[in-house]
Amino acid sequence: MVSLEAGYTDSRSHLSINQMPQNRGSSIGVGVTLPLFAGGGINSQVREALAKEEAARDQLEASKRQVRENVRQAFLGITNGAALVRAQQQLLVSAKSKLDSTRLGKEVGIRTNLDVLQAEQSYYDALTSLATAKYNYLLARLALAQSAYQLDEALLADVNRVIRH
Repeated sequence: MVSLEAGYTDSRSHLSINQMPQNRGSSIGVGVTLPLFAGGGINSQVREALAKEEAARDQLEASKRQVRENVRQAFLGITNGAALVRAQQQLLVSAKSKLDSTRLGKEVGIRTNLDVLQAEQSYYDALTSLATAKYNYLLARLALAQSAYQLDEALLADVNRVIRH
């Protein structure tokens, strides 16, 4: 930065009655200012932008990892849920067979009402467990579709159809 400077002075002093000294002066100058270092403002802004970029990359990577984990968990939920539904279906068949044989045994006279009630309780417990397994399987299907961003009306309609039957 270049600047022009100018000045003028006029002073009078009274020494005696007849003498009046005067001092007059003027000055003109040119000033040059050259900053060697601007205080690091630009450097700190660059460092801040780089740090924000790195933080955004880290956040993106964390989000990717979270999505992968959600998809993996939902997929495992589906595979485990399908296996559990099959196992609960077999348990229900077994409980129904036991209930039928216990009722027949009561008619013949070798089983009691308590045996029939216990067999009925086992059958209804198996039925409840099968319904719970199906419900968890459907939730896992929905979670997988949501994690993979494929949740749509067709899937919801399919899930509603399964629930109604």
